[in-house]
Amino acid sequence: MANDALTMDSPSSQPSLALLFADIVGSSALYRRLGNEAAESSVGHALSSASSIVATHRGRTIKTIGDCVLAVLPNADAAVECATALQLAFQGHQDERGAEIRWRIGFACGPVVERDGDFFGDAVNLAARIADMAKSDQILTHDSSLDLLSLRHHPSIQRYDEVDIKGIGAMQGVLQVSWERRSQTEVFIIPAELRDAAYAITLQQGSREDSFNRDGLPLHFGRADACDWPIPSAFASREHLTLEYRRGKFTLVDHSTNGTFVMPADRGGEAVYVRNEAFPLHGEGYFCLGARPDADVPQVHYRIR
Repeated sequence: MANDALTMDSPSSQPSLALLFADIVGSSALYRRLGNEAAESSVGHALSSASSIVATHRGRTIKTIGDCVLAVLPNADAAVECATALQLAFQGHQDERGAEIRWRIGFACGPVVERDGDFFGDAVNLAARIADMAKSDQILTHDSSLDLLSLRHHPSIQRYDEVDIKGIGAMQGVLQVSWERRSQTEVFIIPAELRDAAYAITLQQGSREDSFNRDGLPLHFGRADACDWPIPSAFASREHLTLEYRRGKFTLVDHSTNGTFVMPADRGGEAVYVRNEAFPLHGEGYFCLGARPDADVPQVHYRIR
């Protein structure tokens, strides 16, 4: 956990801080409706108010870019509290020009370098990417923020998505912060594919057995020795299929000539034929490359939890 006070160390020490992007939604439409002068005044006032809210949460506005605020805060708790305060301050409010300002916000935590009053590092880039994903009235963050948040904030955090964030690489978990003051009986609905997300897969074929989580994927299967999991079968293509992690599921992606036969345990022995397409794996079962199981070919058994 970062210190409560926001201290800017030398670049070499790379302090771990929270970087937050807050972007005004629909500013182009605001300019068209109000005209340039009135809209500019409304946007400028909103950006100034946002900077004041950042300051009250022990943060600092680094810069404003158009209708977006980039701020640095001492830790994840401060980022959640600042983002929530910003959303609440503008919720359902119209200024004297009739402008209703709405925000989309993203933040991420990590080591940063300060240089000439600006901040650089993966956390800055990640926060920008996540803010771009947010919709109006949303607060999003990277799933690594959860371990940095005090327990009092955990009830307001829900898993939002699993995505391939441009420039970051590999599938990344994205969390949503619930901030609106709603009835306590309201239930936040998480998409089924995320609610039932799989966390590990065990594979077994012959004498080999290994377990993998999403960080160990993708895995390449095929006849070629260079594959992560070589399959000694004349029916298999040299590079037959890839096992990937997509939106909370371990997914078999076939790109072979003969296709893949998948035998899920819950289908009563019925084979699913997959060729040049993706197939999400559930529970347990096995798959064969290029031929049905009765053709006496190697079987790769899988078990997911």
